[in-house]
Amino acid sequence: MCALNLFSTLSSLTLHLFDLLQQNIHFNIASSSKEKILHFYMQNSTLILDLKQYEIASLLGMTAETFSRNVSKLVKEEKLMKVALGYKVAQ
Repeated sequence: MCALNLFSTLSSLTLHLFDLLQQNIHFNIASSSKEKILHFYMQNSTLILDLKQYEIASLLGMTAETFSRNVSKLVKEEKLMKVALGYKVAQ
């Protein structure tokens, strides 16, 4: 019985992870560069301190130049704010 419960739990976890992966793929295909940047900063506010801008750009699947250009646009649109150690999403 224990093996059956373990299998059921692993199956459920696998399906959940598959669903999350599917959502992530859809988000990356359907989202603009600016949306990806905002989403990244909303989800990873503590991680940002350790990453350079070119590293974040690489994680988001864009060039450093595209990342920089879109960050500048987001700051001008007041969606991102410059802070001492990088940027944060404006409230």
